[in-house]
Amino acid sequence: VVDRIYGLLEYSNSQHYPHFSKEGQGRGKIGTTGFLLGLFGGFHAATFMASIASLFVLSEGFQLYAKIMAMWSFYVAALCVFHFLEFFSTALFQPSTLSYDSYVVNHSKEYTIAAIASFFEFWIESLMFGRYKSSMHWVVIAGITSIIIGQATRTTAM
Repeated sequence: VVDRIYGLLEYSNSQHYPHFSKEGQGRGKIGTTGFLLGLFGGFHAATFMASIASLFVLSEGFQLYAKIMAMWSFYVAALCVFHFLEFFSTALFQPSTLSYDSYVVNHSKEYTIAAIASFFEFWIESLMFGRYKSSMHWVVIAGITSIIIGQATRTTAM
């Protein structure tokens, strides 16, 4: 499964098209990946906002589901923003090295495994400890702070 997902991230079935080849700049890869990051990130950002808004109208029994969906949507949107900012900061500070690899979505098979594991971890925790997980606001604040500091550090290091 991991090899198949990694193959999709490498556009391995599209290598015979010059704009998706490894030898070229991979402009097809760059455009498609940017589009998909924007699509997934935008969808999850909208889902996050809708989930937050629904907390004001849902009964208490359904608010847990809205909170979990808000957390998931924020996580995916933040992940998409991270990958976009990797590409964007490379374009700003190291334009001569800019390529599809600058998105870091195809970093390694280990990264792919870690990402998939984090998705499963989120949903298993949500199913098992949903009420507890959704009530830990300090963890959310610490997580957002870590995201901002980590991205600022990575960008500054360029």
